[in-house]
Amino acid sequence: MFEFDIVTLIAALVLSIAFASPFYYNHKKNKKNKELQTELLLKIARENGLVLTHSEFWRERYSIGLDSTSKKVLYIQFREIPKILAIDLAKVKSIELQERNHEVGSGSEKRKVIDNLDLTFYFKNQETGLTLEFFNGDIFSDMEGELPLVKNWIGLLKANLTVNTPVLV
Repeated sequence: MFEFDIVTLIAALVLSIAFASPFYYNHKKNKKNKELQTELLLKIARENGLVLTHSEFWRERYSIGLDSTSKKVLYIQFREIPKILAIDLAKVKSIELQERNHEVGSGSEKRKVIDNLDLTFYFKNQETGLTLEFFNGDIFSDMEGELPLVKNWIGLLKANLTVNTPVLV
């Protein structure tokens, strides 16, 4: 049969543990961060009397939640000091996707590179809008599904807008 050299077996085991430990540590750290972010989102929602029917976390930097009963949106951008925004959809006139991009290459090799993806809320009786960042090309080198995510949220939020349309009698 096979003969195992105990020194080689122990060395292989130690090297395997040394190789796997950073991945394990990173996984545990990410899991703890997501738990803390979830707790913060739910705590802020409770403090504002919201029950989130939809919520999303991405990039360990952003979070958005919607209370479809009270028509309010809660957005958190996690930084050293979190940026927290609460938006009442009853006061919103429209929502638009803002995409900044540039082209690279030339001729048939030309392609579009997205620099920023934002949701902009335009309020009734206000000229300026409020922008929620979904992707920032200065921070991240590539996208990880932010475009479908932001399009999904635009549809969800627009379906929850309360538009005052005149009723014809």
